[in-house]
Amino acid sequence: MYTRRRQEIDNFLFTHCEFMRGEILDIGGTKDHKRGKFKPPKTFNGSWKYVNTDISTNPDFLNSAYKIDLPESSIDGFVMCELLEHLEFPEKALKEAFRLLKKGGKGIITIPFIYQYHPHPEDYQRWTSKKVEIVLKEIGFKKIEINPMGGLISVILDLCHSSINRMENQ
Repeated sequence: MYTRRRQEIDNFLFTHCEFMRGEILDIGGTKDHKRGKFKPPKTFNGSWKYVNTDISTNPDFLNSAYKIDLPESSIDGFVMCELLEHLEFPEKALKEAFRLLKKGGKGIITIPFIYQYHPHPEDYQRWTSKKVEIVLKEIGFKKIEINPMGGLISVILDLCHSSINRMENQ
């Protein structure tokens, strides 16, 4: 199901992928069975690897986001899209991403705020931008930029879409 939220995420990634060089780790991303349309740019110069616990997504690392089998400071950047709400201990995953990140490395994190409950396999929380900022600073991230995506129309469209989808599946 390609939601308005997923469209917003894809648009954001397509327009903010200039940092994607070197060793990039897509934590919770899927090489196969993608939910969105974003793929690493054709001009990408480096290595794009996927971490997931679901073998059907064809991950490069069949690991939890909490403990990834890579050495400290081994990646230039990471992408963590729509993952944190599905983790019981999201701070632990963020600490792991920070551990792997080289000095000067960058990450893109997306997390929904106003969005329906969507267990995949679970759905634990929604964070405000202040919560995101506080947690990232506590972990050690220095430059934090928060960009809200969507708005009222996006939220309404997604809620309508999910309601219709649930009615069709009953």
